[in-house]
Formats: sequence, C-alpha cells, structure tokens
Amino acid sequence: MTETIARIRQALKTSYPDDEISAISRLILEHVCEMPFYKILLGKDKDLSDTQRKRIDKILADLQENRPIQQILGKEEFCGLSFKITPDVLIPRPETAELTYMVAKDLKESPVRLLDIGTGSGCIAISLAHLLPQANVSAIDISNAALTVARENAASIGVKVDFKQLDLLEDETPQALEQWLGNNLDAIISNPPYIMEKEKSGMAPNVLEHEPSIALFVPDNDPLLFYRTIAKIGKRLLKPDGILYFEINALCGEEMKEMLAREGYDKIEVRNDLYGKPRITKATNKIWHTDMAIKEKSESEVLHAMAKYCSTCERCVQEVEKKIQAAGLSKEAQERIIGRLTQERFIDERRYCRFFVNDKFKFNKWGRIKIDYELRKKNIPNDIRQEALLGIDETEYENLLTDILKAKLKSVKGKNAYDSLQKTLRFAVGRGFESDLAIKRLKLLIHTDYNENEEMVDTLE
Repeated sequence: MTETIARIRQALKTSYPDDEISAISRLILEHVCEMPFYKILLGKDKDLSDTQRKRIDKILADLQENRPIQQILGKEEFCGLSFKITPDVLIPRPETAELTYMVAKDLKESPVRLLDIGTGSGCIAISLAHLLPQANVSAIDISNAALTVARENAASIGVKVDFKQLDLLEDETPQALEQWLGNNLDAIISNPPYIMEKEKSGMAPNVLEHEPSIALFVPDNDPLLFYRTIAKIGKRLLKPDGILYFEINALCGEEMKEMLAREGYDKIEVRNDLYGKPRITKATNKIWHTDMAIKEKSESEVLHAMAKYCSTCERCVQEVEKKIQAAGLSKEAQERIIGRLTQERFIDERRYCRFFVNDKFKFNKWGRIKIDYELRKKNIPNDIRQEALLGIDETEYENLLTDILKAKLKSVKGKNAYDSLQKTLRFAVGRGFESDLAIKRLKLLIHTDYNENEEMVDTLE
C-alpha cells in the first residue's frame, strides 16, 4: 500500500499541489478499496489486487487528462452527505456548504418554505431538506440533465424536494413560479452563475474543460444578471421579511449591496468565506413591494427614478412603461417621461436589442426564431429586431447548434434510433433553431459520428 501511495503521488506531482495530492490520494484509495482511509493505513503492508491496481491506473490516466476527481469517482461529499456527480452538474464547493449551513442555522426554529434556484446536483436543496426536516423545499434548474441527477440524489439520501425545470431568464418564469409556489416563501437560496468571462484565463483546466459552462459564466458587462433577476422574482415570491441568500463573486460585493437596495431589500449583509473573501450575501425583503415606492410621486420624481432604473441595465420601452404605470400618472405624463428617457438615450431599443440577442444566444443558447419571438412580445419594431439578429455570426450559430445536437444525442432516451433523432430535432427547434438548418447539421453530425443512421434523418424532413 505504501508503494501504491507513492505511485499516486508521483503520477500527480506535476499537475497538482501537494495538499491536493494528499486529498486525492485518500479519495482514490477509499474508493478503490471500499473502506475508510484509517483502515487502509492500518493495513498498509497489504497488497492490492490486480483489479484494484488497474482501477487506480484508469483513475490516474483520467486525472492527467484534467478530469475532476469528483466526476471520475462519480460522487462528492457535501454537508456530510454523499452526492452523485456527473459532467451535467457543478461540483459542490466548501463555500456553498458554508452558505447552506448558514441558511439552516438561521431558519432552524420553525417550519419554512424554501426555493433553491439553479439547483444543479441538488446539493443545497437536498442538504437543507435533510438539515431542516420540517421544511418544504422546492428547486429549479434550466437543465433537465442536472435535474435527473438531483432527483437521484434526493432519492438516495431519502429526502423530499419538489424539482421543476424552468429557465430563470425566460419572461414567463416569474409568473410560472408564482403560480406554482405562491407568494409566501420564507427564503430563496441561490448559487447562480457568477464568474465573468474575463476571469476564464485564471481558472483551472479541470473546471473549464469538464464542468458545465452554463452553471459558471456571466457576461462581463452584466455580472449581476442572475442576481438581479432573482431579486425581482423574490419581490413576488417572498413573504414580508423573507430572506434572499446568495453565493456571490468576491469581486462584486459592493455592487450586490447596491443592487439589492435598489430592488427593495434591506438588512443587507456580505459575509466572508473561510478564505476571507466576500462570498455570501443575505438580504431581507422589505414589507412593501418596490413598485409601491414609486406610487404617488411627481412626474419629475418618476422620471428620476426611471433614469436610475435604466442605468442599472439595458431596458426596452415596454419594461419602463410597466414601471411608470405603477405611479398612476396621466397617459400624457407617461409619454413625456418615455420621450425624455429615449431622447437622453437612457432607453435605446437598438442597443437593447443587441444586448438581448447576444445574451440569449451566447448564454441561454437560443436560436434566432425564439429570440425574435421574445423581442416581438416586447413590441420591438421589426427593422430593429432584424438588424440585431443579423449581428449573430453564422459560423458561431451553426457551431452552437451542432454542439446542442451532439449533447442531446448523447443524453436522449428514445424507443429506437429514429425516435431519438426525432426528439433531438424537436429539442433544437424548441430552442428556436430553424428546422431546416437543424436537419442539415444533424445529417452532417450523423455522417461524421453515426454513419448507420444517416438515412433516418431524411425521413424527418
């Protein structure tokens, strides 16, 4: 056994720091020997079987390809529980466990209703259901593959969590959540994507190459995109004095506090993690709704409030109109405010469209048809919509579609090969990609990787 430990350390010494090698060595041996590490050490003179040596060799080869040890072993411990881990979910971190324990400590006194947004493996929701047996816990995620893992984890750990697939950034999601959960939640917890694109260069290859990018990254020009969306949803779902809990980017602590104050929260705290970095934010829902703060204000005050509202993020006319209508001003006053905001370029629908198209294409992975549909719902003029859609690089668009098709083909479960192809095509069309282009890329993909099924694609036309 001593020789095996030395072999593991030698194999990893060029890729990992010493403290990480020690932890990985322990995990490998516990997994292969199927016993706690202290028992392994007690029998350190015992030889491994040939099968065990081969398993270790395979694990080491995977590690040298930058695969995370948690994905190789298929599990990770979090809050004292063992979670299944696959490439479809983010690997739980110690900072997230800090957030989870904080929530459990704050809410331990009485039965509570909780929502975990962006649940991934389910680690937060499931751990809270375990730590707070009287809690009613719900969780959402954009990824059906991640939700499959989360449901398996809940079943294996033996807790009840109500999971649902929803895209947080869809316009219909706030209403769907309110219909599902009502407006009396005690807390919303989220560890959403928060790493800016510009931070990629400093990240480890095992994260960049093997963990889902959809769970990691946000645009450089809008790092609070998910937090702001959740804060707005919180105003609809949280009861008075309900609490938001976030894991955040350490670079954005002050911006988070400012944003939450603007959105109608108080008692805002930013706490450091074990490494001394600002990592956890807690904020309380004020008793009044943010829109109530604008009521009974003068036209000048509403104009100032709307200019501030438009300064936080790109807005379209429709979004601003909805806010102004809450003030109860005359239609003429509303038109004057919109006119002034447009003249001063606080509202610029061309700029808004460029931002919206880039965001939905690169981060939501939507096709042109769905993007155009959502913009039409916002009453964006046709010429502005088309101009923005033409800004999508065609090669990048087709490559994204191919990646989506490839990923779906790997995960889809059909009755037969033809049924799997149909489901894959429907999935791409459902995300807003043109059916003829999806068929073309599916043919090309199958010709490259699945020659025997190429004829089946012809029948989909």
